Formats: sequence, C-alpha cells, structure tokens
Amino acid sequence: MKRFIVISVIVLLVIAAADQLVGRALRHAYSHVRYDEIGKLNYIADSARTSVIIIGSSRALHHYVPSIITDSTGLSCYNCGIEAGNIYLDYALLRTVLQRYKPHVIIYEFHYGYDAMRYDAPNPSINKVRPLWQLKCRDSLLCDIDPMERVHMLSAIYPYNSLLADIVLASNRHNSPYNNALADHGYVPQFHVIKRHHESYATYTRALSGKKLGYLKKLAAECGSRLIVATSPYYEPQPDMRAVHQPVVDLFARYHVQFIYLAQDSALVGKPIYWDDAGHLNDRGARVFTSQMIHLAKQARPQLFIDNKKTKK
Repeated sequence: MKRFIVISVIVLLVIAAADQLVGRALRHAYSHVRYDEIGKLNYIADSARTSVIIIGSSRALHHYVPSIITDSTGLSCYNCGIEAGNIYLDYALLRTVLQRYKPHVIIYEFHYGYDAMRYDAPNPSINKVRPLWQLKCRDSLLCDIDPMERVHMLSAIYPYNSLLADIVLASNRHNSPYNNALADHGYVPQFHVIKRHHESYATYTRALSGKKLGYLKKLAAECGSRLIVATSPYYEPQPDMRAVHQPVVDLFARYHVQFIYLAQDSALVGKPIYWDDAGHLNDRGARVFTSQMIHLAKQARPQLFIDNKKTKK
C-alpha cells in the first residue's frame, strides 16, 4: 500500500511537471504569434498605442474604418474589434491598454446581446481571455465570472486547450483577413451584398446580466470622459430596439458618457447595397457609417478632438 502511494505521488508530480513545461511552451508559442486573430490579440495587449482606439465585437471589427477617423480628426486610430468579443474581453484588453498609455478617445461599439443580455450559452470571448497572460486583470476577471476558474487555471495547459491548431495555423496565415493588404489598422472590410433570402439577426430580449452591467460600469468609470459609446446599424432592427437599449443608455449617462445610437439609422437600415449580412455592414456601408459616426462624435465631444493633432503618428 505504501509503495502504491509513493508511486502515485511520483506519477502526479511527473504529470504536474509535464503540465507546467508544456503549458509554458504553449504560452511562449501563443504570445509570439503575429498573424491572424491571435496575432491581433497579442498586438492589442502588447503594443497598440494610437490616439483613438475602437473596441468591441465583430461589429466593431467590420464597421469602423480607422483611416476615415484619422482623416477626419488628425488623430491616429486602431480598430481593436475581435470576432465574438464581449464586455469581458473588451474590458480586459482595455485595462491592459490603459495601464500602458492613455488614448485621447475610446470608441466602444456596444452590442446588446454580447455586452448586456443574459443568456446561458457559453461565450467564446472567455476562451480568448484565458491564453492572454499579458492581461493585467485576467485571473481576477475569470474567477469573478466563474469561481472554478481558480482551480482550472492551476494547470498551465488549460488556457490553451484546443488552441494548438490555431497557434500553428495562425503562425502560417500571413494573408489572413486580419493581416492582408485590405486590412486597415485593425479594420477588416467585407465585400458581399446581402442576399434577398438572408438569415435574420438575433432578437434581443430585455433580460439583463448583472455581471455584464457591472463591467460596463467599470468600463465607464475607468475611461471617464474619453469614452464614447456607439451602437451601429442593423439591417432589420427589431421594433422596440431603442427601448431595449434604454437601460444601458441610462447607465452610461450616469457616468456622463456619450452614447451615439445609430442602430436604426435610416441612411443604412434596409438598404442591401450597404450590407454583408443582417448584422454586419460591408465596406461600402462601413465607410458611410464611420463618416457619420465620427461627425456626431466630434459634435458631441469636441474637446476630445481639439488641440490633439500633434499626436498623429
């Protein structure tokens, strides 16, 4: 029996040591990827430093054209949008950016479903937080969302579960949508035109997540007056979409954060030539939207865009 216990302890120690060694190797490989979505996440966490940054999900990624913002304001701009990102990933990335430097303007594309609504389905953005050891609040955020993460994160391999193929592929996808010649400082354009018989976009409910609202409050409190929140258009917005958004509009108002609501913008809603699918503008639509959004942002917060042109890079 004693021998069995000794052997078991030795086996466990070997497994633990192997876990740490393999985990460190995966962490090193992941953090040195410079292409595709992983490369973009590393760039945001390690290096992004422009006067204006855009944060949000795929609707940020595909709707905000940095070159238009730079031409309009004279300020450098980078689009930090990530597919399927939500407030948890956005907050973690932004906290890390703010500890490195203070952008003049932070534009947050608010997605009600990802950033405020309560639902049971797992959100892939949490999987994108785990492997980014650079994120200053990574461990505390993960444990706040799920206390069991404290146990899971004892494994050095755990953050990289199922990511080996992504790491290898990302390192070899030099011409991915994130890095090809059409990409513009983090913006990834889309060029399709929505089909007549398209798939409808998700309908939002009024069920709010207290946890997500808590992180929205943290976002507002930590960014202060430099934060501008926007909701870009949907091809077919639901009739009560403005009412659904109102609690979040009120939340940001309490922190004196400007909310630019363009979800039902008549210049773009229902016009196929501007849409890639029911939730995402194509490049033509994104350029119309970005021009309109930055015009409204400068009207609403002119102090953010005055006397800062020397910061252009």
